[in-house]
Amino acid sequence: MLKLEVTAETAARREPDMDPETRRQRIEAARRLTFPGVRIVRVDAERPLEEVIRSVKREIWSLL
Repeated sequence: MLKLEVTAETAARREPDMDPETRRQRIEAARRLTFPGVRIVRVDAERPLEEVIRSVKREIWSLL
């Protein structure tokens, strides 16, 4: 599982119309998500989009 992680500030910039409390709840829920027995790869989505895409592709290709 790939987990894209961002700060509340970045999420607010990317989705300015979202209710701040909803945004906070989503971020917290995503951080708490676990799936026993499943490898979770955390991706720092604060980085530039090209880097995030490259990281995600690298993880996917490593599994193929």
